[in-house]
Amino acid sequence: MICFILKMQKLKFHLNILALCFIKGVSCQSIVLTPTKAYAYINESLTLTCTYVGYTNVAGTKWNINNQYTPTTIRHQDNTCSGGGIFAYDNIYRVGCPSDTSFTVTILRVQQEDLNITYECLDRNRKSNTVKILLKVSVANVALSGPSSSFMKEHSRQTIKCTTSPSRPQPRVSWYLYESDYSVKHKITVNSSIQIHNSEDELVAVESTLQFYPNRSINNWMLNCEALTDGETSAIHSKILALNVAYPPQKPVIIGFTDGEKYSLIESEFGNLSCSSNGGNPLANLTWNCYNSKPTSITIEDKTVSSTVTWSAFRGQSSCLCISHHSWSGTTQITTVMIDVLYHPNKPTMTISNKTVSNVINVILSKNVQVKCEKVKATHTQTTLGQAH
Repeated sequence: MICFILKMQKLKFHLNILALCFIKGVSCQSIVLTPTKAYAYINESLTLTCTYVGYTNVAGTKWNINNQYTPTTIRHQDNTCSGGGIFAYDNIYRVGCPSDTSFTVTILRVQQEDLNITYECLDRNRKSNTVKILLKVSVANVALSGPSSSFMKEHSRQTIKCTTSPSRPQPRVSWYLYESDYSVKHKITVNSSIQIHNSEDELVAVESTLQFYPNRSINNWMLNCEALTDGETSAIHSKILALNVAYPPQKPVIIGFTDGEKYSLIESEFGNLSCSSNGGNPLANLTWNCYNSKPTSITIEDKTVSSTVTWSAFRGQSSCLCISHHSWSGTTQITTVMIDVLYHPNKPTMTISNKTVSNVINVILSKNVQVKCEKVKATHTQTTLGQAH
């Protein structure tokens, strides 16, 4: 015996059936009742289909209801399809014969007393699987649980959970991203998993877990999940989670200078520099390390933070640093300008025979005198203004 198990979907329910079975070239037979799980709201119609696999020209089918044999039948004769027993009540049931091997019965308006009733179709030798009618229970709410912090650090793993209220049948959970202005909706099809929680009354709650690594491109986007049970057209939405992605800014820029460039100014004058940092979420905190600088002014325009500094230039100063600190990413970035203080040289001195002289010099007529004039050496290397004359 060689058996092939085929998987098919019928009436939106998954069904595993024995499709073909060969014994010495003769096909075996089976009876299948679908859907295998039948769900309906009160006052909603519900159709059961009985299919005779491997049969030809089946004249009719008998039915067991609640495991009890009843004279309930569907017959197909002379191109006429008719119901017998309780199926004859056409104000309650409607029967059909879509082919010579399949029969349908539709409960026109499911009532409370129809719930948990079981159905089987059969012939003299075999019967179908058992189908129980269950009340369809819609999802009442969907809960979304996200990160505890208002910020998500860029490229860090985030875990978001979506949990449905118990329902019947099992709902489908979907995840969606909305661009910041809600103009575009993106369905997320990867990196999610589900857990099923069944209760004794056959209600099902679904917990879907989404893991992702946010980047700055989705900052200020929105995330939510939706749940939908079979046969429904309107999904139940969770709350909206705003994605606040923390990422560092660009390296600060000192206006008019490249990093490490020289800034020349005259001693005792005031130096003035302006530094800006673009981007980042949250924005960067800018500070200066620039000698006896006065308190800096901070301005914020769009996504740019700017700061200016003013200080008095004196000999010995070598550099000013603009420091950008980003608390959420833990990054510190520094841009430097080298300070070149310009100043006048010291007064030159005159010596005769290694003695410093000034004012009037008395010399003997016709006697040679060697006079030396020199500039006193500076104790620093900054550029000087002018030369001794």
